[in-house]
Amino acid sequence: MRPYLRELGDRLDGQFKMISEAVIGPIRREFDTNLTLESCSARINYHPHYVSRMFRKETGVNFGEYLTQYRIEMAKRWLRESDLKIGEIAERLQTNNAANFIRSFRKIVGITPGRYREQGSERYPV
Repeated sequence: MRPYLRELGDRLDGQFKMISEAVIGPIRREFDTNLTLESCSARINYHPHYVSRMFRKETGVNFGEYLTQYRIEMAKRWLRESDLKIGEIAERLQTNNAANFIRSFRKIVGITPGRYREQGSERYPV
């Protein structure tokens, strides 16, 4: 019975990983679009609730948190490597307005995007 349960567990783990990878791919390629859990789920023909549960089990965070964290990482990169204005970065990241972007950035990084840019990446690494 144990080998059967172990194999079943391995199959489920593989399915969790497959679903998570199928969702992470579009996040990394299309982070600057209006990406939703529903649209990602439809691409792989699974129900959004199921994808949400499997994604959280595999990554430890929900879809929205993962997408936000990835977008913030891209914002940090643009702040370090470009002269884009904060409003332009917010717009590229599909944020409703710059104030929401600044609030979200500060919550995750601990400082505002303007301060992050001023202090440089040496003090606040990737």
